[in-house]
Amino acid sequence: MAAAATEAIWREVPAYRDNPDVNLRLQVVDHCRAMFETFVTIVREDRLPIREEFPITRSQALYRVGQGVSLADFLRAFRIGQLTFWDGLREAIGDDPAVKEAALAAVSRLMQVIELGSSIAADAYLQAQQYQVADSERHNRDLIEDLLLGRPAAIEPRLGILRAAGLFPDKGTLVISIQLIKSSVAEPAMHEIAAAVRRAVGRDAGGAAGAATRRSGRPVSGCRPRRSGDPGARTCACRTSGAAGVELAIGASTVHAKLTDVPKAYHEASVARDGLAGCGGVLALSSLSTFNYLVLSNEETARRLIDPKIRQFVEEDLAAGGSYIDTINAYVASDLNAKVAAELLHLHVNGRATTELESRNAPGSTCAGFLR
Repeated sequence: MAAAATEAIWREVPAYRDNPDVNLRLQVVDHCRAMFETFVTIVREDRLPIREEFPITRSQALYRVGQGVSLADFLRAFRIGQLTFWDGLREAIGDDPAVKEAALAAVSRLMQVIELGSSIAADAYLQAQQYQVADSERHNRDLIEDLLLGRPAAIEPRLGILRAAGLFPDKGTLVISIQLIKSSVAEPAMHEIAAAVRRAVGRDAGGAAGAATRRSGRPVSGCRPRRSGDPGARTCACRTSGAAGVELAIGASTVHAKLTDVPKAYHEASVARDGLAGCGGVLALSSLSTFNYLVLSNEETARRLIDPKIRQFVEEDLAAGGSYIDTINAYVASDLNAKVAAELLHLHVNGRATTELESRNAPGSTCAGFLR
């Protein structure tokens, strides 16, 4: 009967018939036999079935998830097996009235086994699916951490994740670092964030779905640009995904030729992300001028490039209340128009105000030296 049930499943369920796993058929035969033996035990002892009598169903559900069999097909195969078993019983009954009566009495027990078995099968499948998702996320996280440390992937399934994401050692790669600005839900799932990245950056960020994780509370992903050095990959438009309920600040690195350069690319992406100053949008580092990058990066090298006199001026003025810096900011914001700057500084727009601004910027003054 177990073999006949397996044959029926292979005829009626393409997901089983076309499955490449060579062990699947033997597993199904074992599962059917275990279910039928449970039914026989229940009838013999004339009692209700209990959950502990279906241990094999949980392991079979785990197998089916790994074999790519859907929950609907798994439950369909389960029902086909039970129906085939009942058809086998009817053929075995014959014309003996006593046997027919006994078989009819067993129908309710069979229905109880099918009901409880189906419930356990569905629960076991969903649980196995959750394990698979958690395991996949763990592999993603480990892979990204290795790449961020400059260690190339060398084993499966990490190599498979890279292939699925379209990330190859000899292809150009850029890194995206993301800050969640606001969301319609408290904590959006990674796949929702990946979808928002695609909408904001474009379909070429497909790798974000295949290789993404959270680092320091922020999602990180790797994606493949259209072509290494293609300006089209240098997205810098301030687009957000607020309409979809998720608004992100997305920083993109420049294109790097090797996966081993991911640590450098991650640093660049973080600088670009922070350059949005907590606002939603997309900023690619390749869109910045060298000066703007140095201002954003706050690196030790960039700080060393600042003239010591300027550093001294800023430090002294901040210690004194920052009046010169406020004046400079207002003056620059006013296109070096002393009258407009005076209004911004809430000074009286008269000769004295203009004189004050001009005196602050007179030749030989510290402020004038800074402006020069």
